Amino acid sequence: MMTRARTQAIRRFILTHVGEHPGDIASRTRQAYGISRQAVNRHLQALVDDGLLVAGGRTRARAYTLGEVVTIGKRLHVTPLLEEDRAWREYGAPQLAGRDPVVRELCRFAFSEVVNNVLDHADARHMRIAIGTNPANAVVTISDDGSGIFERLINTFELEDVRHAVLELAKGRLTTSPGSHIVASLFYVAKLVDRLLILSGRWQCAHDGATGMWSVSEAPFVVKGTSVQMTVSTFCERRPEDIIVDYGDNDRELVRTHVPVTLVDYDGEGAISRSQARRLLARLDQFEEVLLDFSGVRTVGRGFADEVFRAFRLRHPDVSVSTMNASAEVRRQIRRALAQSPAMVTEPARPSR
Repeated sequence: MMTRARTQAIRRFILTHVGEHPGDIASRTRQAYGISRQAVNRHLQALVDDGLLVAGGRTRARAYTLGEVVTIGKRLHVTPLLEEDRAWREYGAPQLAGRDPVVRELCRFAFSEVVNNVLDHADARHMRIAIGTNPANAVVTISDDGSGIFERLINTFELEDVRHAVLELAKGRLTTSPGSHIVASLFYVAKLVDRLLILSGRWQCAHDGATGMWSVSEAPFVVKGTSVQMTVSTFCERRPEDIIVDYGDNDRELVRTHVPVTLVDYDGEGAISRSQARRLLARLDQFEEVLLDFSGVRTVGRGFADEVFRAFRLRHPDVSVSTMNASAEVRRQIRRALAQSPAMVTEPARPSR
């Protein structure tokens, strides 16, 4: 007999993946769970009966889509009287009233932090709030007509390009108006939601909550101002306080950070030079603990390794630096650099979020 937990896991898999695989979700579910065609069909029919899926087409060409998608949109004037908690009570909370409390709390936190960022930093005249829900996700989008986050960061901090701006965002503790807002806010949002997508100008960056990795690419269209889209899975179990404890102190100040090294690898050749290392290390002396994630980094040059794991350690012995997801080649280069340093680099016991 199939347990309730297994039934829930199978139906969660279907709802999570049906958007990408509407025509072959049945076969993918069979492969993932090793169950029969008849068993998969029973799960699909149950989800259709509950209104969570919609079936279309004949038996051999049957395709499924998620059930009703509900979206609200509201355009607001940005004035000193606009407050994020009131905006949430009026437009966010009613839309998510029937959702799991954990999902509602995540959406509230993300909504509030991004709206506050617009109020404090965007120089915007208008803001648009959109909240969409379906059986698999809640999607919160906050857009503004301000100066644009990437352009603002590049100009304020004299950064080289959009990729450099995303690297600084990924580190956290970055703000264009010190003192006006908690500088860890967007960092925490990225760690909490299942997917964060930021579009501004001709560029977009995305953070994958499952891998902890950031990516940068051209946007499908030019965006005036900034649009921040946050996706929270119906089945999410993270809580804001858990992420804050992982990365912050008692005052929510960010003291630990997770930095993807791939953001300094522009051409896919690896992290080679001291200049790449210095870009990676900028501002990391502000943290107590630094986790360097080498996912996707093919090789590391000796100059890069020496700068990160010897020179930086000598200058900042009070900053704990650890690594994760380093290949055998990367680890060999790190060990070579460490032969000249008394410090140790260790793989963290806990996975990054």
